[in-house]
Amino acid sequence: SHGMNLLSNAYFRKLVLVSIANAGASSGVIWVFDAGSRRLLLGRGRPRRWSESVVPSVQPGARISMLDVRDDGTALLASREVDPVGPTETTLLISVRDGKAFVLDSLLHSGGEMRLSASSGQGTVVIQQPWAYSDFAVVSRDDGALTVLRQRPSQHGDIATVVTVQRYNSKRERVAMQSLSFPRTAVDESQVHTWMRRVLRDSLATFLGGRSLAEERVREALYRPSHMPAIRRVLAGSRGELFLERVTTDSMHNWEVWDSVGRRRGAFNVRPEVVVQDASEATFVALARASTGPDTILVGDLHWGRRSRDDRE
Repeated sequence: SHGMNLLSNAYFRKLVLVSIANAGASSGVIWVFDAGSRRLLLGRGRPRRWSESVVPSVQPGARISMLDVRDDGTALLASREVDPVGPTETTLLISVRDGKAFVLDSLLHSGGEMRLSASSGQGTVVIQQPWAYSDFAVVSRDDGALTVLRQRPSQHGDIATVVTVQRYNSKRERVAMQSLSFPRTAVDESQVHTWMRRVLRDSLATFLGGRSLAEERVREALYRPSHMPAIRRVLAGSRGELFLERVTTDSMHNWEVWDSVGRRRGAFNVRPEVVVQDASEATFVALARASTGPDTILVGDLHWGRRSRDDRE
């Protein structure tokens, strides 16, 4: 521990000899995850004090990301498996506190992407599946509270798509469970055709061996549930609310806002090229991607019961 307190170069040279999977800084805390020995190192304060936790539940080769880290040394890791057997991937949510790590929860991701090789055998293209079912985990910036959302393909006889919401406090204790219901929307052939036409541009069709072969290969790899998932993306608001990007047949990107007790407060939409990056109770910030020229930052004021207004900056 003496060498760690000194932040010696020798210590980090030793670390580099293993395998650094990821590193970063959050809320004034520097963190490094050493995949070779499955260790999480957190550096806090001035002078920097270093603590070390062994995280045995991380699988070899997993993709590591930091969901939350606090100046008291608590952290929340996401460990996503690679090359799963079958169409479903798993992400482990791992809580680290007082030098100990344990699996808090897990997320499932069904049919997330398709990987297709070039007809020439040189190269691979990755295409996001349009109707993939994924679970989500978001952390409140204010207090570090965690929310886990789960959605599953509808079963025969279901009249709605149900999303379960599990909430944890900053101590990673379960505090509430809710269920949100959304109307079901069937995935029909016209939607498949529309998606294929938008994705299979001439350059991609050529890459995959010509349009007829490309359509056949993409259809074969397409994850096509009977009904659409309810949610595509989730953002955590400033007061426990959840911003949910819905999966719809609309060309616009539709967002709904649900409060901390499971009530729908309102909705807004943005153009297809606009990606919402962050949101609070009354404002959202988005990035408008331009096909030519510079991108644009949009700030939207949310007025419940009316459409949102975008302000260019």
